[in-house]
Amino acid sequence: MKKYVLLLATIYLVSCKQGDDSQKETSVSADSIPAKSQTDLNFDGKQFKVLKLPLILDSAFLASCDTSNKLSYGFIRKMNCTFINHDISRSLQYNLLKFCDIDSLKSAGKYKDYLTSLDVGMTKNSIAFTIGGLEFNNGATLLLWGLNYESMDACPYAFSKSIIATYKNENNECISFIVARDLKEADPPMIANAHVSAEMSSDGNIEITCTTIIENSGNQRDESKQTLVLKVEKEKLTVIGSK
Repeated sequence: MKKYVLLLATIYLVSCKQGDDSQKETSVSADSIPAKSQTDLNFDGKQFKVLKLPLILDSAFLASCDTSNKLSYGFIRKMNCTFINHDISRSLQYNLLKFCDIDSLKSAGKYKDYLTSLDVGMTKNSIAFTIGGLEFNNGATLLLWGLNYESMDACPYAFSKSIIATYKNENNECISFIVARDLKEADPPMIANAHVSAEMSSDGNIEITCTTIIENSGNQRDESKQTLVLKVEKEKLTVIGSK
């Protein structure tokens, strides 16, 4: 019963609940970002290859991502991100903290010891890696990077592949949010799958869609869907709302 409650709590964090249609437009301020014309974006010594817009981020894009150009826990911490307060990205801060814990253990040569102490439901491995950068016609810039994790191979079990977008200004102040994700969580008789995808246009419009399906062995099925609409500009990142 305890495991069941833990899984439900996790599903609550990552599931896409129906949003409030009356949600007001909110803005996150940022300094002006000058327009650029280059093949790479540089952040703290890491190169992010500029990708072409418009861009669709979905399961096929996730599957094609090269995970070899790793990011360290030190790089993630130095970004010092804030997070969009929305259901689609609700679990991001926790997942990043788990990545930083595991990557720091690897750096200290203590990861093998950590694996011997794993218990049911604990995160077994987590990696972060570069994907690319985006330059919009209005001068706004986004970094795209990946975050994958899996738990111990037991029930409950969780596996996730995600693409994170980080909006940053010239002072390296960062705001991060999930733009693509394939998540599976299982604690029989319950199985949950969440899929996040995004469409990005060259004028700075971003539409993120999350679909969550929860099933159990009694053929009960619950599906929810939510769409988050954002606008990135030189001066600000605006959360338009949900529909």
